[in-house]
Amino acid sequence: MELQPIDAVDRISKEDFRELYLKTNRPVVIRKLADDWPARKKWSLSHMKERLGRHTVPLYRTGAIDPGARPNSPVTEMKFADYIDLIEAGPTDLRIFLLNAFRHEPSLLEDYRAPDLMDRFQKRFPMLFFGSRGSWVFLHFDIDLSPVFHTQFHGRKRAVLFAPEYSVPLYKIPFSVRSFMDLNVEQPDYGKYPALRHVRGWEATLEHGDTLFMPSGFWHHMRYLENGFALSQRALGNLTTHLKFVRNILVAHQMEAAARKIGGQSWMEYKDRLAFRRAERFLRSADA
Repeated sequence: MELQPIDAVDRISKEDFRELYLKTNRPVVIRKLADDWPARKKWSLSHMKERLGRHTVPLYRTGAIDPGARPNSPVTEMKFADYIDLIEAGPTDLRIFLLNAFRHEPSLLEDYRAPDLMDRFQKRFPMLFFGSRGSWVFLHFDIDLSPVFHTQFHGRKRAVLFAPEYSVPLYKIPFSVRSFMDLNVEQPDYGKYPALRHVRGWEATLEHGDTLFMPSGFWHHMRYLENGFALSQRALGNLTTHLKFVRNILVAHQMEAAARKIGGQSWMEYKDRLAFRRAERFLRSADA
């Protein structure tokens, strides 16, 4: 596996962004995109605790998947204030995932702006992600295939990205948007996952206020180096990505939920074997 640094710029014009990154499907970190947002100075864990503390939020963790559960099911829930207390007391693997906090506190919408680098942002669906030092997000891509602007707050986070073309050697599990939970792209196990040797990607450490642009369909792994959170803003993709999103939601996602209910562990094991067989075929072709 080969990882190269993600390009980083302080600012960039809309024209240069389109030519250098959007059209070429390359990620970029924009250091000062959020500098004029009120959130850049206001948003901290304590500030968000004050604003959202009374609300109950679902919590997720990276680990073994319950074959009988629906995909992306939370493992528990608690008051937001209690969650902040939890991560400040010490490391935990519990994370907050895809939190639309703006439904609870609409005034938070006034603290940031949609980037002017792309059009047609999904303004009703900005999402927040919170995590504790050491927690990590398994390797996956977003089911809606939207281009994403991911702005980090309060702490540092490591991001590792891969283009969609590497789905097979990244051991994509059929009817899902993820790879294996123990596949660690920061310390790859080539004995178990030999196809990873043929994968190339990008990496960056995000600081408070940094914005990472992730092109449509990019695989990503995130690890919290410190307690922190991030805001993701999604832009609408093209017709092709819309059709793939509809397929993912109406076909693959529903088939997966039904198959888990019927097949349980046997279905999960079948998909795992299929992912390895596809990677083995890729390896034979790559080594030929």
